[in-house]
Amino acid sequence: MGGSLKKLSSTGGLSLFRKNSRIVMLGLDAAGKTTILYKLKLDETVSTIPTIGFNVETVKHSKSVSFTVWDIGGQQKLRPLWKHYLKGTDGLIFVVDCWDFSRVDEVVMIRKEKEALSASALQMNHVILNYCRTALSAISGSVAGVLGLYGIHGFVFYIFSSLLMSVLLIGKANFTWQKYFLSSWDIWTTGVLGGTLTFILFWTFLYGLVNVY
Repeated sequence: MGGSLKKLSSTGGLSLFRKNSRIVMLGLDAAGKTTILYKLKLDETVSTIPTIGFNVETVKHSKSVSFTVWDIGGQQKLRPLWKHYLKGTDGLIFVVDCWDFSRVDEVVMIRKEKEALSASALQMNHVILNYCRTALSAISGSVAGVLGLYGIHGFVFYIFSSLLMSVLLIGKANFTWQKYFLSSWDIWTTGVLGGTLTFILFWTFLYGLVNVY
């Protein structure tokens, strides 16, 4: 790893990074992440113990380039938390022990579960969920307006359709929402305020157009 950084430096590759860049290091437990971290930090090999949580160190490569390197624990129970460390990250190092042939399938499985590693994908799902809620609110408001539902009946119709969408999303995610959304509350609450206003707007227009004028 140290040799790779030196090669990058000689080719000008490190100039792409900011002065204080944030690097996250992931991989299976016992893959050598902590060993690499302290090799970069101290330029020596140290004895390590399994990481419970994370280690973080600032590695100075030159006067103009330094890295804050986060070494995240790789135990299976910690992997669903990886996505929370990726926000605002400038680089990702995924460490694989190429001599540990017995765990190759485990690495492949993680590679296939891209959503567990992609913070940008989770954020995009949040945006899409917002659009879905707004579109559903517009449709619900239009239908309630055309059917002449008003007062509490109209809002019950909207709340039912909104809850139905959340249940369908959870079913679509095979009840493992943490792989696709930032939190469970995202599924239930994202866009609720904007959706309510959208519902009222469309209901008012269609109710007046069909049932009043």
